[in-house]
Amino acid sequence: MKKLFTALVLTLLATATMAQHHGHGGYYRHNGSYHRHNSGNNWAAPLIIGGTLGYVLTRPAPVYVEPTPVYVQPQPYMVQPQCTRYIYQDQYGQTIREEIRCN
Repeated sequence: MKKLFTALVLTLLATATMAQHHGHGGYYRHNGSYHRHNSGNNWAAPLIIGGTLGYVLTRPAPVYVEPTPVYVQPQPYMVQPQCTRYIYQDQYGQTIREEIRCN
């Protein structure tokens, strides 16, 4: 709807501009004889307006692409066991038994 309204306004402005300069071309009478009045480049303004209007109406709408989410799986936390070495000795310092206990 916005583009249609813009096109309508620009068309009306271009039409009003062309109608305003309509009387300047053609013949006019001076001292009893007709003279040709050439207004020159009347095509430049409508060409610029038409080109701008054509560009605005045919330009594609911007496309926004949302990036895909990235999920990172957390690494499991491994607890290192705390191990304690127990050595049982007799009264003379000889090893009777050796144990390793881990939590």
